[in-house]
Amino acid sequence: WGRESLMVAVDLNSMPPDAMPRVTAAILDTIGAAPPKTPTMIIALTEQLEVVQPFTTDVELLRQSLGRLPSAAASQPDMAPLFSRLDRICGIAPPSDVVNTGIAAGQDIVTEANRRMLFTTNALAGLAQSISGQSGRKHIVLYSEGYSFNLVGRVIDIVTAVVTACTTEQDMLRVRRSLGQQLGMLMPPDVTSSMRLIIDRATRAQVSFYTVDPGGLTSVAVLPQQKGSTRGGRVPLPKFASMTERSGHDFLETLARDTGGRAFLDRNDLKIGLDQAQRDAESYYLVGYEPLETGKKGTYRAVRIVTTRPDVTLRYRHGYYAMSDRERANADVEGAMQTPSAFRRDGFLVAATTVERTLQIDVRIPSSALRIRRTGGTERATFVVHAELRSTTGKRNVKALPGKDVVLDLSPERMNAIRASDKVAVRLDSPAPSPGTYLLTVVARDSGGWIAANLSEIVVAR
Repeated sequence: WGRESLMVAVDLNSMPPDAMPRVTAAILDTIGAAPPKTPTMIIALTEQLEVVQPFTTDVELLRQSLGRLPSAAASQPDMAPLFSRLDRICGIAPPSDVVNTGIAAGQDIVTEANRRMLFTTNALAGLAQSISGQSGRKHIVLYSEGYSFNLVGRVIDIVTAVVTACTTEQDMLRVRRSLGQQLGMLMPPDVTSSMRLIIDRATRAQVSFYTVDPGGLTSVAVLPQQKGSTRGGRVPLPKFASMTERSGHDFLETLARDTGGRAFLDRNDLKIGLDQAQRDAESYYLVGYEPLETGKKGTYRAVRIVTTRPDVTLRYRHGYYAMSDRERANADVEGAMQTPSAFRRDGFLVAATTVERTLQIDVRIPSSALRIRRTGGTERATFVVHAELRSTTGKRNVKALPGKDVVLDLSPERMNAIRASDKVAVRLDSPAPSPGTYLLTVVARDSGGWIAANLSEIVVAR
């Protein structure tokens, strides 16, 4: 056994507004019926990760934090409205109009879904990484509807189904090819890489995900008396139902299975995931091993655990990706840049000012965060500091600033002086940007794995 902690993350990027009251009620009922023995944190996922309540076992603080949760975003792009819209158009317009409308509406749906999935995956990867320094097993209970791994394919299927019902004169292969050419470019850069990033960070941080779909129990079954067609009178209702069901369960199941957690889907009891995570946090085995060889970088190394005890189900992390120390350090810095709010650390301070067209960034790192090792007659500590500048008028306008790789190779006496000062000072200088308001993100990472980030707004005067 080891120390354990529990995080409740509410994914507002996929949360239907009408599900929020049921989610908060389930959390309140759970902590009220059995006050948590495990320190619990409440987190909101929007465009950024927001810690609504830091770790506590105080039930009243947890209650108050649930009242501070931001409002849910509009529900995830739904296939049913698209299906119904195209079906209606089918009755009054030629099939080519159905295709063109499907392409235009599909582009909006896929673009918005990709945007929300990117926010959520970055936040979850950052959250797992940010708690990697804590000992013991960590459980994250994620309330989310998940995200489709192939939303473009679903849009193409729906448009093709409606066009097929409208006419027999269209070449369906040509229709699908046209849709694929128009919508294929909107596929996320690499869904597999996004999931791999989350799972890899979770594996190394000893994090397990317990995923709960707040939509509850649903069914795509169609009653006998309903086995007609949609409002346009052309597409069979059973096909309509099967094509418009939620498709985010693969995301939730993969996240839970590959991190040793559990997925709770199609259930109206939204407390069960939190109950299970609390029980698992109180009793588990912590097993580790050291590979005999590192293997090729980036390759997946599977892990298998077996037991001779009968009637036992094993839940554990099934593997990890081999990475060099440099690759992992770069990935850590990139992750902290994307979700700086997850990496706030006491004692990590940043101040920026413009002096004679030079942007001066002063960084203070607590000396206690550095891993100091003896090397011969000296003591050594190594860390990096990186910074990015982003205009507040456009999130894509990101400029990487010159960073620093710092090596402190000092006598024990000088290193003791740094310990006594409780801080290490680093300055980054770069040409000042044009006048305006900017968001400055600064990330520091020690060779021992400690990482911190600071996000601040700076104003460059004329």
